[in-house]
Amino acid sequence: MHEMSIIQSLADSVIEHLPTGTRAEKVVVEVGSLEHLDADVMQFAWAGVARGPLLRDAELVVETIDVLVGCGICKREYSPANPTYLVCPNCQHARPEVIRGWGVMLRTIEASPRAGHGVAETSEAVG
Repeated sequence: MHEMSIIQSLADSVIEHLPTGTRAEKVVVEVGSLEHLDADVMQFAWAGVARGPLLRDAELVVETIDVLVGCGICKREYSPANPTYLVCPNCQHARPEVIRGWGVMLRTIEASPRAGHGVAETSEAVG
């Protein structure tokens, strides 16, 4: 279950990017479908990691990014129905260049003031 280590790294990154005196309310992460990460497992892991004054009760939103591939031969772009089968539907060659659908990106942190801090609500895009 590599979701746990990814979620731990995500939590660390959220804490690092929070403005002083705030706590996370909502965290949006984009996950490429080639990562083969299970959103339900990520939510379960987040519930175990998102503790303490900066992350407690923060909502995790996982957005899956579909694969978009460019053929290295004919240059056609396509979205394969099966992301493990990347043969070009146009020329039948298997020289894919992944355009999107790979990686995990912390997209947005919505934060609000922590108790005892007079900081205005903020939303910060990361990445």
